[in-house]
Amino acid sequence: MVESAVREGMDCIVTRNLRDYTKASIPVYTPVDFLALLTPTEEATSRTDL
Repeated sequence: MVESAVREGMDCIVTRNLRDYTKASIPVYTPVDFLALLTPTEEATSRTDL
């Protein structure tokens, strides 16, 4: 799976099974962790210098 993701240019893998990807060459996230990356933080949404 890692090889396929890398070959297709994926930035990361999202899975509930982190144990099988401990040696992955790209980041591996749980669904919850990945969604947290996509959710803007209060600090980012309150910036006025954008």
